[in-house]
Amino acid sequence: MVFWDVKNPDVSIVLLPLYVPITQTRTEIGLELNRRLKDEPDKTLCLVAMDNDYCLGFIIAYARAKDVFLWQSRSSPKASKCSKIAFNYLREWTKAKGLNEIRIKTDKRTAKLMKRKYGFKPSNGGEMVLCLTSSKE
Repeated sequence: MVFWDVKNPDVSIVLLPLYVPITQTRTEIGLELNRRLKDEPDKTLCLVAMDNDYCLGFIIAYARAKDVFLWQSRSSPKASKCSKIAFNYLREWTKAKGLNEIRIKTDKRTAKLMKRKYGFKPSNGGEMVLCLTSSKE
């Protein structure tokens, strides 16, 4: 298993079939990721886990003024180790940006999983938040 912190905007096209369309289509996600990697590479995390030619999963997040927004996350059901390593990388990336919150907006099923697995809590505006400065760290 190899992790790549991708900065090449062209990867947005390769990942197109894997995006999770919730409020945007796969094409819209790909175009926005391409723009973010071109215009704001230091504020954009695109972490891809590969096993030979097979994509085990990925995390796409971006830094905002006060937090990091976890925009896309996907992993193979057989790659729980992959998702754990990727999420720990996201935590460290967030801290390196001088930020201490990770936020997501998701459906109820995924919200339950993110609460149980990582400790996210409901917040305003339908988002969930994970505070990295809590006593649970």
